[in-house]
Formats: sequence, C-alpha cells, structure tokens
Amino acid sequence: MFRMVLFVLCGLFFAATHASAAERFALVIGNDTYETISPLTNSVGNAERIAAQLESLGFDVTLITDANLVDMRRSVGRYNKRMQYTGNGATGLVFFAGHGVNAFGTNYLLPVDVSIKDAGDLEFVAVDITSIIRTSGADDQIQNLIILDCCAKTPYTGMQNINGGGLSSMLIPNENYIAYSAPENGTAPEGEIFASAFIEAIAVPGQSIEAALDQVNNVIVGEYGDAQTIFRASSLEEPFVFVNAAVEKEVPDETPVPVPAPAPAPVVRETPLPVIEEAAPSDANSEAVELPIISGTTLPVIGETPAPTETLEQTQLPVIGEAPQPALNSTTLPVIGETPLPAIVEAPLPVIAETAPPVDVVEETLVPANNTVSYSVSYTEPLTLGSPEVIGKSIEQLIETKPMFSPIEGLPESYWKEQECGECHKWTQATLCDEGEFYLKQDNEDFLDQQHPFGGSFKQNLLIWAKDGCP
Repeated sequence: MFRMVLFVLCGLFFAATHASAAERFALVIGNDTYETISPLTNSVGNAERIAAQLESLGFDVTLITDANLVDMRRSVGRYNKRMQYTGNGATGLVFFAGHGVNAFGTNYLLPVDVSIKDAGDLEFVAVDITSIIRTSGADDQIQNLIILDCCAKTPYTGMQNINGGGLSSMLIPNENYIAYSAPENGTAPEGEIFASAFIEAIAVPGQSIEAALDQVNNVIVGEYGDAQTIFRASSLEEPFVFVNAAVEKEVPDETPVPVPAPAPAPVVRETPLPVIEEAAPSDANSEAVELPIISGTTLPVIGETPAPTETLEQTQLPVIGEAPQPALNSTTLPVIGETPLPAIVEAPLPVIAETAPPVDVVEETLVPANNTVSYSVSYTEPLTLGSPEVIGKSIEQLIETKPMFSPIEGLPESYWKEQECGECHKWTQATLCDEGEFYLKQDNEDFLDQQHPFGGSFKQNLLIWAKDGCP
C-alpha cells in the first residue's frame, strides 16, 4: 500500500518568524532619460517588471519612473514615514535602477535632472543612500531591504573626488539588508540580467533573501566571471522569505479495500410430503336434504323508486364588476425634473505662481589664493578671513551650525533653511580636508564664486587649510 503526499503551497508570504498579517510595502524607482549625463535604456523596464513581481507577492508598491530630484526626495520621505509608523513585523523594500556614484566616501542615487560642476554639489542635487537606511529601535522588528541595480556606466569620468568604479561598501544598523548589482567599487553589466535573475529568485518557495541573492550572483558570475561578484551586506536578525516553503500534508489512503466474495448458500434438499387420500363417505346412498322455497312475497328493488323532486327557483345573482365605476377626473401630475436647473458657470481658479524667496546676499571678502602667506587656518581655531558670519568661528564650530546661503541657485528654502549642516552633509575633518585639497587643485579661482552653505570665503579657508596639511 502506497502513501500519497500532497504538497500544498501556503497562501502566506512571510517566513514562520513573521505574522501572516504583517505589512509589506515597496518603493521602486527606474530612471532612463538623464538630461546632462549619459542616458540608460533598461532601467525603467526593469523597474516596472520588479514592481509587478513584488505586487504579485503581496507588496503594496509605489512605482515612479524618470524621477527628478523633487520626486525622488518626496517618495523617499514618504517611504521613511511609513517605516516609522508601521507595525512590528513589517517589511519595506526599495529597488532603484539608474545611475549611482560615490563621492567623498558617500554613495548617491542620481535623479534624471542631476547637474553638477564638481563633486561637492552632489549632496544638494542627488539622494544620499544613507537617507534610506533605517536605524531600528531595540524592540523594533521592521526589516528594511535595499536593492540597487546601478553603476552600469560611469557618468562623470575623470571628475575629481568621484569614484569612477561605482558604489562603496556601507556599514548598516540592525534589520537592514543591502545589495548592489555590481561588485564593491565596480560597475555592473548593463541590461536585464540582474533584474531577471532577481525576479526569478524571489519567487522560489522557502528561499530567504540571502539565498535568493546567492542564486542571482551565481547567474551573473556564470555569465561574466568571478570579477562580477555582486555586493551584499545584511544585519537581519531573522531571515526574510518572499514566499513560504511548501508544506507536506498527509492525505488518507484512498486505495479501495477488497470486498470478500459471498459464501455459497447451503443446498436445501426437497423432500416430498406424503399424499393424504380423502376417504369416501360411509353412507353413499344417503338422500339429499332440500331447503323449503318461500314464495308470494316480492322484495322491493332498492334504488328503483325515484325520490321526490323539489323545484328550486333560480335567483339571478348580480355579476360582480358589471356595475359602472364612477369616473375619476384624470389630473396630470407635474413631471419632476422638467424645470431646467440654473446653469453653474465654472470659473477658473486663479493660478498661484510659486515665487522663489529672495536669497539674502551677503558681501564676502575674498583674498586671492596666492596672497595667503601670512594667513593660516586650523580646524579648531577661529577664522579671521571671510564674511562676518564666518569670522570668529572655527571650521569645527561652523559645520555644526545652520547654513547661511542657498547651496545651489534657485534651491527652495525648505531644502536648506534652518537645517543642521552636520546632519545634511555628513561632514567630518577628513572629508572637509579632501574637499579643501580638491579646491587646491583647481586651475582658476572661479570656483570660489560658486555658492556654498557658508559662502565662497569658507571654500577659500578650506583651500588654505588643505595647503598647510589640514592641521
């Protein structure tokens, strides 16, 4: 007798460590039509296919394509807000396909309207990947997955302080997972291979995201060799599974049980009964006894005498309904709705033009770079050159204050006004020294006129500080 086992796919989308009702949502971005750098051809299509697969696996997906800076920052902000207020056990996922670069040790995702003159502009016109990485609380069980399909091309070849290879590795807090389609500091093959392999891998029942990216890596390495090993980093405390594994369910054996043949019926032998002969009457000559005949009386025949007939008078009953009904005067009711309603004239709403607030212009005193022999700058000593807002504060103190100027012409105040510079720019003594050395290598002094949160004089102080070795 054989055992039959039926494999039933569960209608769940979380691993056993997550509640089946836990929320899962995703932000998917695909950028192709870049305006000032080399365009791409597959990013939008890859993003659309990834979004469709995630929806089929139970994710609430937000898809945006060819997104500019405002669209990208707004969508990332909404994603982060949802991560903040969602319940424990939820999972968020960000998938980005497009250009990405690394400058001053920071990884950036580029919108389609990105435009820079030097690497220092990226923090104002691109999306810092650290803004998507989420810091979880001690009791927080929300998982954050980031998949970046970028770096197929290097958009800023030869520009100083931009890593021509691609994205660098990142340190991530608990409950985050991040993967690149390229090696660390390397470029990825352009096309659909990463997205197609990822779509196939996450649909495998019971496969964790780590195992899924292993499968993706095997596909890419098999096609391009070991040099294309994709970058992955995980701090997940529990594995995330897109589709639960198949569950074995035993089914009762339906093999029919043999029915025993019926036992033969016993043979009954028929024994003839003895014949009992009738004895003749003892007196064969006895006379028959005749009954007397009674005559002269005729019995009546029942039913032949007709019953007396009574004639009933027929009374004509009136026919119901033949009497004429009183005529009703027909009154024509008014038809509701025939009276035309007064026409409502739609007046166009006034268009309120958004006028960028005027930017305060502060006169700055700039000293030519070749006239700084008697002037030196230290990271912790107060500056004595520049605008009044800069003088009297050290570089260390300034980077913890609020910006004085719009970093880019026309940038809305909401992006920089009253912001803490230390939070926006991730400035450290080392990164500022790199920035100063970058200014030191410029062939002319035009870069000093470009906008900066602390003005051009702050750039010149960084240049002088770097010239002295960043003491």
